[in-house]
Amino acid sequence: MFLGGWCQRFPRREHWQSLDATVARPYGRSQAQRDVDYQYVHKVHKLLLKDVSRNLNQIHGVDHTERYWQIVLGHWLIRYTCLIFNRWATLKQCLEENDLIGISVIRDDAYDLATLDTVGTSWAANDDYWNAVLDSRIVTRYLGDRIPLIFVHPDKPHSSFVHAKPDVVPITLSSKQKAASALRRAMRSIRRGREVFLLNTYLSSAIEAKLEFLFGQAPKTWSTLDVDIFSSDNIDRQLLQFQIETADEFVSCAGAFLYELMPKCLVESYQSVVTQSEQVPWPRNPKIIFTSNNFDSDELFKVWAAAKVEAGSRYFTGQHGNNIGTRKNYPTESECLDTSDKFVTWGWVDGDLKHAPAFIFKTVGGTKPTIDPSGGLLLVDLSIENRLWPWDTDVDIEIHQNEQFQFVDNLPEDIRNQVTLRLWHSHELLPWADKERWLDRFPAISYERGQAPMNELVAKHRLVVHSYDSTGILEGLYWNNPLIAFWAGGLEHLRESAHPYYQLLVESGIVHLSPLSAADHISGIWENVDQWWMSEKVQSARREFCSRYARDSGSPTKDIKKILTGPKIQIASDRGSL
Repeated sequence: MFLGGWCQRFPRREHWQSLDATVARPYGRSQAQRDVDYQYVHKVHKLLLKDVSRNLNQIHGVDHTERYWQIVLGHWLIRYTCLIFNRWATLKQCLEENDLIGISVIRDDAYDLATLDTVGTSWAANDDYWNAVLDSRIVTRYLGDRIPLIFVHPDKPHSSFVHAKPDVVPITLSSKQKAASALRRAMRSIRRGREVFLLNTYLSSAIEAKLEFLFGQAPKTWSTLDVDIFSSDNIDRQLLQFQIETADEFVSCAGAFLYELMPKCLVESYQSVVTQSEQVPWPRNPKIIFTSNNFDSDELFKVWAAAKVEAGSRYFTGQHGNNIGTRKNYPTESECLDTSDKFVTWGWVDGDLKHAPAFIFKTVGGTKPTIDPSGGLLLVDLSIENRLWPWDTDVDIEIHQNEQFQFVDNLPEDIRNQVTLRLWHSHELLPWADKERWLDRFPAISYERGQAPMNELVAKHRLVVHSYDSTGILEGLYWNNPLIAFWAGGLEHLRESAHPYYQLLVESGIVHLSPLSAADHISGIWENVDQWWMSEKVQSARREFCSRYARDSGSPTKDIKKILTGPKIQIASDRGSL
């Protein structure tokens, strides 16, 4: 029996297709189960944060607040809690539902599960060997008394997981853009009192510059800085022990592995990262810090920002994509709300006083992409998610893949021949073998590997089809360019407040609940997409949806300044306890 679909990699299908084997039932298939599990996991995460704050303060000889540590590691901690719950629940369910005579486990006691940085854990979650070692240790320590264990020793030693860096296509700047960038870099040397620090806000450069002028400071270009992470401090990780007594079997498991998986940037290299953060050329005493990106995995920024917040800086985080504000059980949103003074959205509010509605950062102030009314169809694909959710994601991508194949199969031949597939930008680093699967099914399909700018691709097509609930949908609706979307599972992933707005898109033919419906609709509008798109029903639905989730603004600079200088919101940091 295979534990999950990840045991059956597509490039190795000749090794497993002929085996007399079955796959264990995926964990967490129903949305109801996912809702229950996520609420539980979120409470456990809060419990772990208290232990982490106490332990790291003690081992590093500091006295930081819980908010400090949540800024530094909160996003990693909720992902860790989701990840460890999934592995524990998957193994437990498999053993309870199947009459197994034994289980093979890898015995590699020297293997280090701790990655260098927090993003390393996200990539390790997809690595077969890293997962095999983690699963083996969970079974051995917590489930081994329920079934005989068959220990397998590796042929060659492994030390730890090191994640590969994606190939990045360099961006070519115009001479005007180069001159503007050089000028703003030069302005960094001009400093005044307590500055406003803007880093990867996703606002256009023009809006950022005007915003800084409004605050009475010279516009500057700040960028993400590299950090050196290495095991330099004389810290014994074994001293980090989970200190909370509990009768909950999973909480015990999560606590036991917490410090075994904690990245080195938080333990052995923490003091080095702190020292580097004190030497960055950023403002020494910022009045306001605002980012829509670096709050997650930028180790240098997080340590720097957390220290500034403790010293009195106000901290704002901004929405960086779709699903935030619409999707149930989304950890990025909850962490941003917990750590920041306000969370700046693209137009929506949903019951939290920290929500600060603004506009869609990525498009307001930008240039509208053109389309080709006689062009082809651009199909924007999704790849497998990192295994960082409480539930099984491999089965989700398998369903998604089959629906994409059904969609292309059911397009009329003349339209099918005009399809360009845009692969997920980091698909080459993921284990789904996206390109191989597509070419195996459609050998002649035209594809783009996910590196070309979307605006360039949109300009060559008359219609964009989104295969998942993506940021591109919000951008396309804002720009009023024709698009269609469909994805597996329909609207069940949405929170209740988002349903009426998505239902408008369904009723107008923008969002479809099946691949066959989407293909049939495209067949009917293909010769005159614009006539359908500019109909009052479609435009009314588009305007209503954008008014909440992709809002425009006639005064974006003033809107953001008003939010950043608004009154403080006093809310208890504890948003749930076990």
